[in-house]
Amino acid sequence: MFSGITTTGRAVPVMAARPVDLRRGAGQRRSMSANKIGFTFWEDGGFWVGQLDEYPDYLTQGTSLEDLKEHLADLHRELTSGSIPNVRRHAELEVA
Repeated sequence: MFSGITTTGRAVPVMAARPVDLRRGAGQRRSMSANKIGFTFWEDGGFWVGQLDEYPDYLTQGTSLEDLKEHLADLHRELTSGSIPNVRRHAELEVA
């Protein structure tokens, strides 16, 4: 567990991210494979706050963890649609 800072300046715990299926109806059987993306989340003042690991500059929140996951899925759709210009992304670089 790591410590994060909220916009109010309070330190809050940040859970390590792991792949989660963010599509609505996740867990239901589908014929195609599920897309999984990582996200980081924490609870702050009764809300669940989170960001997509690939897009750390964009935060969203929900009233529950499930609500947050729905908002993260919506955020992912918006960020990957091409309708938002100059989207900043996180990536990894392999160096020798």
